[in-house]
Amino acid sequence: MNLSPTYGNFVLRGTVVGLADKKTFTEGQTESGEWKRAQFGVKVSENSIIYVELFGLKSSKVKLFKRGTNTGESLTVEWDDLYSSKYNDYRYANEVKTNLGRGNINDDLSLIAWDAIEYFEQRLKDGLSVLVKGSLQLSEYKGSPQEQFAIKELYVLENCNFKYKHLEAFFSQEIVYVSVDSLKENDEYRLNTRIINRNTSDYDVVPFNFYIYNKDVYDYFKNNISKGSTLRVHGNILNYAPLKIIDEYRVISGTAVKGLGVTGGNIRSINLNRYDVDRLDSTSINGSPFEEDTNINDWGF
Repeated sequence: MNLSPTYGNFVLRGTVVGLADKKTFTEGQTESGEWKRAQFGVKVSENSIIYVELFGLKSSKVKLFKRGTNTGESLTVEWDDLYSSKYNDYRYANEVKTNLGRGNINDDLSLIAWDAIEYFEQRLKDGLSVLVKGSLQLSEYKGSPQEQFAIKELYVLENCNFKYKHLEAFFSQEIVYVSVDSLKENDEYRLNTRIINRNTSDYDVVPFNFYIYNKDVYDYFKNNISKGSTLRVHGNILNYAPLKIIDEYRVISGTAVKGLGVTGGNIRSINLNRYDVDRLDSTSINGSPFEEDTNINDWGF
């Protein structure tokens, strides 16, 4: 069976938090070379923080890819020669764009992940208003689903004062549709899917469940999408504790909510009956630009 990866991405706006944590910037050594990791929170609403990250590996040589082409044209250069002007027509794998300290979102700087982490460590501060875009990576670890938000772009937003009235954390993800289930009577549903990830030599097929909080969206899946079809969905990144006001104080009123809530999809992306899910599930699991087309109806279908 021929498989294709199901890619996802995200975009969020908020303020940087948690930089004082000793786990924010870490580093180490493996057989592949030195590595660095940045992990920090972005507060996107009054009671919601999304944690983003970036991993960088240092090696003696780096592969560069020709910009503006889909031919896979590439070359390998020495690490210390990465930023030479003679390679301006090439990009690095895991390239990160940022404007920290430059003051203009249109005047961004492109860095390899390793250098971007050092740049963030020097210039990021708690309370900075930022726009973050990146890759949504859904995997499985010891039987549990994992969500990772890998940074591809990070921009400081000048003169931006967040009121936190509305959640500003969104995702887009291609899925293999399996089924939808009703969880409660108050319009809460589960969207059962498969995610196809590429590994070093083959593919991993990962079961992953999304949430739906709108019956019309649930009905669309139930009545129009067949098992094994692929399509791109979009929605909200959920990571918050419910709050209510008691005696003018905001207090936690329930269990924390964490997951991805689907609010719609792209009708043009639907490929009905693309995979046999039973055969897909037999595939070994080895471990572990946000865009919406013109809406067809209120939910994007």
